[in-house]
Amino acid sequence: MNEVSLKFEKEIDATPKEIWEIVRDIYAYPSYMPSVSTVDKLELNGTSCSKWEISARGHVVNWTSADCFIDTQMKYSFEQVEGDFYIMHGCFHVSTTEKGSSNLSFEIIFDIGIPVLAKTLHPILRDVLLENLEEIAACVQDRVCPLAV
Repeated sequence: MNEVSLKFEKEIDATPKEIWEIVRDIYAYPSYMPSVSTVDKLELNGTSCSKWEISARGHVVNWTSADCFIDTQMKYSFEQVEGDFYIMHGCFHVSTTEKGSSNLSFEIIFDIGIPVLAKTLHPILRDVLLENLEEIAACVQDRVCPLAV
């Protein structure tokens, strides 16, 4: 396996509850995140899933993930059940910082499943996914703190 682990964090001057309400509403992402084309809700074999389509540097990336929202922990975990990756899973988590603001953290683990291409494509995909996570964090911040600089 050539799994790549990607982590990103952003501190946002808002309450964790405010941040969580925005992060949790993944189906609204296409309305305010330019790279997210669609997020559709569906159910597969009794499991709550979401079907994603994002734009990444002029290319379309698709996947369907099994989703788990743990409101008491302010955590959204997902695992791809079908799509463009061989493996993709991760989580979004909101927590309180020592200063009383919020920390929005993301972790994604992925693999394209083609070892001969992984050395070339994994760094590109890592950068693309990082750009996407940075956009999500910036859009969440803009929604909760519209005048923040």
